[in-house]
Amino acid sequence: MLVPLVIAIVFGLFSGALALRERRSDHLHGDEVEYLLQARALRTDHDLIMNNEFLDPGDAYPVPPTFKLVAGEPFIASFMPGQPALLILPDLIGGATGAVLWAAALWTSAGVALFLYLHRVLGTWPALGATGVAGLSVPLAWHAASLFTEIPALVLLILALLLTQVAAPRRPHALGAALILAALPWLHQKYGFLAAGIAAALLLQAPWRRYTVILIGVVLGSAAGTIAFAEAVRGTPYYTPPPALADSRQYALHGLALFFDRNHGIVPIAPIWLVAGTGALVALRHPKLRPILATNAVAVFLFVAVYLAGLQYEHGEMPPGREMISLVPILTLCLGIVLHFLRGAVGKAVVAVAAGASMAAGTLTAFLATPDMFFNNAGRPKLLLTLSARGLSLPQLFPDLSGPQPRGTKALALDLGVLALLTVLLYFQTDTVRSGTPPAIRPPRLRRSALDRLRLPRSVRLFIRQRSGGSRRT
Repeated sequence: MLVPLVIAIVFGLFSGALALRERRSDHLHGDEVEYLLQARALRTDHDLIMNNEFLDPGDAYPVPPTFKLVAGEPFIASFMPGQPALLILPDLIGGATGAVLWAAALWTSAGVALFLYLHRVLGTWPALGATGVAGLSVPLAWHAASLFTEIPALVLLILALLLTQVAAPRRPHALGAALILAALPWLHQKYGFLAAGIAAALLLQAPWRRYTVILIGVVLGSAAGTIAFAEAVRGTPYYTPPPALADSRQYALHGLALFFDRNHGIVPIAPIWLVAGTGALVALRHPKLRPILATNAVAVFLFVAVYLAGLQYEHGEMPPGREMISLVPILTLCLGIVLHFLRGAVGKAVVAVAAGASMAAGTLTAFLATPDMFFNNAGRPKLLLTLSARGLSLPQLFPDLSGPQPRGTKALALDLGVLALLTVLLYFQTDTVRSGTPPAIRPPRLRRSALDRLRLPRSVRLFIRQRSGGSRRT
């Protein structure tokens, strides 16, 4: 219990400080304003018409955002009611400050849940190291007080991954899984794909297959419910209209841009995620770590693939870090695997430097960078841009894939080469023999009976068991 408490304190202080800074020095940004005002519309007017809230935003925004209103027409809320419903009570207690502090608390709970999951798989210290680095690095660190749907969805995803570790699920576990799957699409319809992936991940576990009908039925039923709700409120099956599909060239670049783009990628400001590839390779070597890696991948693959397919470069829309937070569990799992098996001094030094740089960038820039649209996407890595403005060409080491004409082919080739080299280097710095066995692939220890602990001769113990009708196991 001590380690989760330490994580809760550290994460809580960081996210709480960031939330208070946001309220004192700036204001909510992007769709965060509408999420909060939608919560107020639900609470005060009991509907989704937001004209009154836009005309009088209170502490949600410095001036009335009337640019969204059309004279004489009602403005219907743009988002599903799940996340605004979560904000009603915090907003009632503390206004916008209460809402961002609630978001900080939810972010902290995601970190604790992530540790508990990794602890079951890898043990205490690898789980602690991986969770600490992930929590204080991009993309997760930049959303510590965000009112968007991604952190609630991440909490539900991690809870579902915890359920995959249940050896013999019973009805309460099935009920918990059903609630998770039912809740996700009501945060945002896009999470219907995440719910489908989680259901598939659960059904990869043989003990969960007895609940196949329930899990599939909940996914389909919840998705159908959101469609019916959207039809009733907006007259369309899509409550929030999806973007047009990207062409194949853009789709291929989206995945690379997610990691390497100089403006929106996560690697330029969080190089620790280059280590994840090594963790995946190590996991593939172990017959019992392999299905855990597959479970994580199946849970998020459909959502990530569908989302990346719908981004449009020409609109300036790139893989936003807040949408890709669903990748945090699998990336952190791979990092924890590296931390468990890594034994070479060179490898440890490389990981330590990458982790230190990532945590420094994720925490310091959160407080020092201008927070305009801070939570609305991955955030332009302002640290890198500041260095560039001062004559340091660090951004030139990464490609510019965020425009209609991608540039930086040589930089991308260099980045991919560094990734391959680092993966091979760290792979050969791991030791899967002397590192010990993670809990996930460690056979369960049989509990010794009181009779066994008496250290009596085997024949005596066998005689006593036979006379008492007990087990013959010695």
